[in-house]
Amino acid sequence: MAAEVQAQGGARVTVYDAMPSAGRKFLMAGRGGLNLTHSEPLSEFMARYREAAPKLQAAIEAFSPEALRAWSESPG
Repeated sequence: MAAEVQAQGGARVTVYDAMPSAGRKFLMAGRGGLNLTHSEPLSEFMARYREAAPKLQAAIEAFSPEALRAWSESPG
């Protein structure tokens, strides 16, 4: 995701991965429906992080679970 954003901003990006092909773990997860995040309301989702929630709140609100699911579906 970071490489995609950097490339869209004009940076030349090279992705290295220890797996035989870049993004292989991500592609393998897709076989199981790409279970990236829960689809519950944000308040319930944040409760899953318990004491870490206050530290993560701003980042998760900036890139919500809905936005993550939309991004993962965007390539088709």
